[in-house]
Amino acid sequence: MLLTDMSIVEIAAVCGFADQSHFTRVFSSVAGEPPGIWRRRNRLG
Repeated sequence: MLLTDMSIVEIAAVCGFADQSHFTRVFSSVAGEPPGIWRRRNRLG
């Protein structure tokens, strides 16, 4: 997620999730925050 400009929706689809909501729930349970916030917090530059 840090090295692409793909949207969270696109990343969820590429990873095989049925929808963004499912991806966000799983990601949040593992990372402790939603993917959009995690991405903004960890972006290089």
